[in-house]
Amino acid sequence: MSFLSPWFLLGMLAVGVPVVLHLLARQRTTDVRLPTWQFLDGAPVESTRRRRPADLLLLALRAAVVLLLALLFARPFLPAHDERRLLVLALDTSGSMSAPATWASAQAAIERRLDAREGGQVALVAFDHAVRTLIEPTSDAAAVRRAAEGALPNGGRGSLDALMAFVATAWPGEPVTLVVVSDLQQDDSGRTTARRPALLDVEVEPVDPARENLSVEDLVRRAGGADIVVRNHGAAARTADVAIEIDAKTVAAAAVTLAPGEAARVPVSVSWPGAGVGVARVTDARGVAADNARAVVLEPVPPVAVTLVLEREEAPAGRYLRAALASAVPDVPFDVRVVASGDAPAVRAALAEAGAGDVVVVASTRGLDRALAGAFSDVGRRGGGVLGVAGPDVDVPILLDVLSLTGRIRFIGVGDEASSLLPDDVRHPVLAAFGTLVENLARVDVRRWVDLVPEQGTRVVARLASGRPAFVDVPVPEGRLMLLATDLGRAWNDFPVEPVFVPFVIETLRYLAARRDAPPVLTVADAARPMDGVPGVITLGQPPRRVAVNADPRESVLRFERAEAVTARLASGGDQAGAQRAQAEVAEGRQGIWRAVFLVMALALIAETWLAGQRSARTAPAGGTP
Repeated sequence: MSFLSPWFLLGMLAVGVPVVLHLLARQRTTDVRLPTWQFLDGAPVESTRRRRPADLLLLALRAAVVLLLALLFARPFLPAHDERRLLVLALDTSGSMSAPATWASAQAAIERRLDAREGGQVALVAFDHAVRTLIEPTSDAAAVRRAAEGALPNGGRGSLDALMAFVATAWPGEPVTLVVVSDLQQDDSGRTTARRPALLDVEVEPVDPARENLSVEDLVRRAGGADIVVRNHGAAARTADVAIEIDAKTVAAAAVTLAPGEAARVPVSVSWPGAGVGVARVTDARGVAADNARAVVLEPVPPVAVTLVLEREEAPAGRYLRAALASAVPDVPFDVRVVASGDAPAVRAALAEAGAGDVVVVASTRGLDRALAGAFSDVGRRGGGVLGVAGPDVDVPILLDVLSLTGRIRFIGVGDEASSLLPDDVRHPVLAAFGTLVENLARVDVRRWVDLVPEQGTRVVARLASGRPAFVDVPVPEGRLMLLATDLGRAWNDFPVEPVFVPFVIETLRYLAARRDAPPVLTVADAARPMDGVPGVITLGQPPRRVAVNADPRESVLRFERAEAVTARLASGGDQAGAQRAQAEVAEGRQGIWRAVFLVMALALIAETWLAGQRSARTAPAGGTP
């Protein structure tokens, strides 16, 4: 027998306490004084009998309670040398595994492991950039075989870190033997940072990796044609056919010969339609299959309609805004129109056309009719966004009036104290898109600004260095409304010439338009969901649009590790002492010997209490005097 906390066994030394108490205990009697005793001379009385415990059974029970209590705290268990371990088969489904011979070798490895197991339960997981459970722990080997045969490599990037982290959380505190079935393609770091669970044993089952591979690295569209970029990753020269398909129909084809490690651009003539899915494909029956094709979606990205309300067409704010929005093409296109603030009919017509997903920027109030307040509010009610910008062409009270913000935003005056912009709410979508670059806002030199006091509930996105609100998001019933306390035309600051200006304008207008555009092309890992083979097309974004999903290009590289190196790397995160301790805790928890010890101790206490009561009743004096 072993113990989790053996030092508690020292408490057994306390068994001497009840023995000493029994030896010191004396039977108490009631003294009865007789009048005649006063005439007797005192004489010493010598005890001729050695003291013995008064009740051996009671002593034994009390000693047993002490011993059992110490044993209980020591947490006894029997070493489980034949502890049954859960077998977890981890099948690599990354892109490099899609070579036909490699995938066949992986299936054979799964079969061998299932045939060699000696009872117990087995689970099957698939891993690449993420981990998916294909079969929960079961004793049905046939179900595991069927699940393995139904799995497919999906073009994602293999990650042993993700696998180790998954196993640690999926079966915590359980003895697990993890068998990694993989071609062991070398990752970028060559190391694994996830800590190996204490009860985890790792074995690597290497499979035959691909020895040659051709991949489509890019599809570059141009007027009347395209360039297919193909690379030879193998050690021998290869000749292959390449083609372009549009909606699964071949529209162009060519042949290419590549030296080892060479990449080439293969030009082909193509008449591109305005919609559909284009796929560049290379014929490669022996290499990685996931990178044999690359898809692109041909539909153009719908633009965001932006109306700039300016004093005149060539106002500085308008020039800088148009230049910033033009740089966003083609991934985030904007359709910009300008209306003069003094042309009330033109402004009213532009506002009437603005609806869901459209944005109106008010950078001038000169000649702006206060009666347009309702028209601006209608833009928000239809799901559009409005940006109010301070500046030399803006009368702030009129701006607050036409935006229906009088009473909600209080205008104090115009300040000319030099300051800078500081991010205040980095979780706001406009600033969150910057990431760590958001601190570049502090480089903006603000020379003039308007002092605004927003009502409670208004979200302050950025402040001046003095703490005054500089950029606020005003809650409105529908749509979105933001105010900037300085201008966008260099009259009051140097914002337009700072590198942060372009992303600031683009992200602000995307937020006001409620646009969440997806990039035109993603890798499998970025698609945030498993893909059974590549290429593919999914629908993302708001408004929804189709996006091409392709294999991770790093999976095309033919660099592999030795099984011994991977095994050592995965085992290096373990703690031998911790593993033994965890193994002991599992055995102690499963056996539950402490429950039996507690039950026996409870029975001993009950018996001791009863016997002590009986003894007290027998030795109690009758009471009274003779």
